[in-house]
Amino acid sequence: MPLLEKQNMLKVVLDSNILISSLLPSKLVPIREALKLAKFTLVSSPPIFNELLEVVNRPKIASIIDPEAKSRLIELIRENALFVSPPKNPTIIINDDPSDDHFLHAAKTAKANFIVSGDKHLTELKSYAEIPIISAKEFLAKLSLLK
Repeated sequence: MPLLEKQNMLKVVLDSNILISSLLPSKLVPIREALKLAKFTLVSSPPIFNELLEVVNRPKIASIIDPEAKSRLIELIRENALFVSPPKNPTIIINDDPSDDHFLHAAKTAKANFIVSGDKHLTELKSYAEIPIISAKEFLAKLSLLK
């Protein structure tokens, strides 16, 4: 895909819970399919990617996802995601999971169009740096409008 075309594409940060759910028989499989079909550009960062790798390799998670689908998704992200390196930023979400801030900072750095999450700490914000934080269901609705 030409670089200019990729730059004009919808840029989206997907929380790890969304990506992992897309590996399960769930209503979120179309998100993984849309990613495969390059319907949007996935925004990631080293901390986000490392978190995803850590979570999908937890024994409890690894036992319920298809290893081949997991490998394909990881490779798809490595090859096609827009990786950003956000500068050191202040803590936004004060909770037990400091990784929530990684999604916000990556979105701001990439000037993403959306952050998609099922995490209450993120969804309660509704937006960050004028970037809407939406549910997977809302994102799927937006993707159907992009056809």
